[in-house]
Amino acid sequence: MIDIKTVRALVSAEIFSRGRDYARAGAVGALARRGDTVFTFVEGSEVTPYRVTIRLSQDGVADARCTCLYDWGGYCKHVAAALIALVERPDDVQERVPIDVLLDDLDKAMLIDLIKRRINTDDAFALWIAAEIDVAAPAVATNGPTTGRPPIDQTSIKKYAHALVRGRYRTRRHWDEFETSGAAEELQRLVEKAVPFLERGDGRNALRVLEAVTDPFVDAWLTDGHAADEDMYLLFDDLGRLIAEAALISDLAPDERDALAQTVEDWHVRLSDYGVDNAFPVAIRALHDGWDDPQLGNVLQGKARAWPPAGCADGVERALTLVRLRVLEARERFDEYLNLSRAAGAHSDHAGMLAKLGRVEEALTYAQHKFKSPAEAHALAKMLRALANDDVAMAMAEFGLAITKRRPDKSKSARGNDEDLNFNAVMHALAGWLRDYAGAMGKTQLALKAAMTAFSATLSNEDFRAVECWAKTTGAGKSWASVRKALLAQLTEAPHAYDRVEILLDEGMIAQAVQAAGGTGSAAGDSDTLMRLAGAASQSHPDWVIGVALARANAIIEEGRSGHYREAAHWLKNASHAFVAADREDEWRGLIDGLIETHRRK
Repeated sequence: MIDIKTVRALVSAEIFSRGRDYARAGAVGALARRGDTVFTFVEGSEVTPYRVTIRLSQDGVADARCTCLYDWGGYCKHVAAALIALVERPDDVQERVPIDVLLDDLDKAMLIDLIKRRINTDDAFALWIAAEIDVAAPAVATNGPTTGRPPIDQTSIKKYAHALVRGRYRTRRHWDEFETSGAAEELQRLVEKAVPFLERGDGRNALRVLEAVTDPFVDAWLTDGHAADEDMYLLFDDLGRLIAEAALISDLAPDERDALAQTVEDWHVRLSDYGVDNAFPVAIRALHDGWDDPQLGNVLQGKARAWPPAGCADGVERALTLVRLRVLEARERFDEYLNLSRAAGAHSDHAGMLAKLGRVEEALTYAQHKFKSPAEAHALAKMLRALANDDVAMAMAEFGLAITKRRPDKSKSARGNDEDLNFNAVMHALAGWLRDYAGAMGKTQLALKAAMTAFSATLSNEDFRAVECWAKTTGAGKSWASVRKALLAQLTEAPHAYDRVEILLDEGMIAQAVQAAGGTGSAAGDSDTLMRLAGAASQSHPDWVIGVALARANAIIEEGRSGHYREAAHWLKNASHAFVAADREDEWRGLIDGLIETHRRK
């Protein structure tokens, strides 16, 4: 079962705070669980509550989804609220028998009867059944284009796609007291029916699936969805990429290719009028160019070392190159893959393919000469780990920690803080991965080194504690005392550190924590941390505690936030202790009597 620490690690401090407010204000509805999946609704800014689905794992949370439009990285406040409610209200969770368990107990005749009865009352379900049957891919794989299977029937796929997008904008359906997963997810799954065909080299049938989905989707989105949907259009990007891949795998005749290109160009023009202009250019160029460019042919044969040609290195061509690499790998044309990835500067892909082919030393040498980002090192290290090359994987990741020191001078950066934030996120992903990996393999010194790098990237309390753990585990080298001193110096010197107050408080540095929190009217830090600091500082800094506690309590009471009255009471309790410590008890009695009189009805 998850705990509050787990939730904190999944979301930003701001999202956690807002989610906690939602949970304590009663915005989270009934919690129901089937197997490893938890469902609930969360009241939000819209009339209709947001549906939250959480999939749990042994280690915590495997995945979570919300029907809100939050797209800023990580989970939204509604997911945070649902997770907090799950932690704080475990006895309220309604346990339900998992569907797969129910189905296991049914015999074939009863299952068929259930399906038939559902088909008679649910047209969309009937269309789904027909579409699933039509796109069932053959089990035999091939290493190249195949025409062994006849063209699939597009009729049921088109009808089901049309029903999905029409239902997305006009109706809502419910099942088992919870809203269904929605058209966006169902449509995504329908699009993914093209993938098995791509994996088997059957580009023609993959294109038939993709055309059958895209055509009704474009029509419905332009007719009903563009004004209301702020996220579903993102599916066009997946469609464009898959169409490009299917086109490059297919053995289409020139007239077939031209006809399909015209269809895709029509979709592109229609969507561009509504601001969606990035979805299909890659597919259009793939259909126009295919594999016909003579210079591309030279690159694939290793006769040329640069791709794309001078003046053609735009974003579309870079994206198309990645599609070409996927196709070459699927067809097991590995020499051509290596030639193209090297010529295109796709260094991570090139080194990764060398590793897959067992040419590990060559991959490492290439990476050490070409990699410029810790993200590249991270990708290769994960691949090496999957290939059971543990020592080499850790060495590659450690090399990546050194790459992080090659950051450009901030004064020369056009993006400034954005680049810093992205750099720190990439660095933390690599360092955190290496810390846990090396620790599990008994490489405690390397785990400590990676932990310190991870802390440098986030200055978070969680990463501070990880450094403490590994510093105390090594038993040699730097002692925890010296490491702690270095970390605290780094924390103090940093211009911004969200967990600064919490770390100082946990380290017993009350005076420094109070100073870091700032003035009573604008004390920095999340509410829980400030509450703990107020409790710890009532004797040493009573005036500061009185100012912060009264400001926080009064804000809640004056605004009538009834869901937070318990919090206000805790603030007042801290204030009372500080008044006593400051020998100002008479002042406290007068103040509390005044509050009671003024807000008696509350």
